[in-house]
Amino acid sequence: MVLVLLGLVSSLIVPRVGLIYDNLVLRGERDQLLRDIHLLSIDANTRRSDIVAGVVQATGAQVMSVPDGWNVAFSDGLVFKSNGFCTGGVITLSHQSDRVWNYSLAAPFCEPELKEDET
Repeated sequence: MVLVLLGLVSSLIVPRVGLIYDNLVLRGERDQLLRDIHLLSIDANTRRSDIVAGVVQATGAQVMSVPDGWNVAFSDGLVFKSNGFCTGGVITLSHQSDRVWNYSLAAPFCEPELKEDET
């Protein structure tokens, strides 16, 4: 009887371990992206030049790395100033698993704040 119960419990738990691991990896990558975005103001100050979000990728400048399967979209007009502040705006993080997070960046410090529940 004990073996039957152990088999039943393990058959319910084992398939979810992979899902739990994938969610932890996804959240870790998302949190790292948010830290990198928050540090763009410091990076602009170190470079002594403004970083215009969205234009950075077009110029080929390596400002932050984005893991495979992720996309980062910045609102128009979002600028990380060379004085260490930013103009504020919205960023959208999306993953190939169809998960999307919208964050607002309030000037002048641009700490990401979740705007909507994750989908």
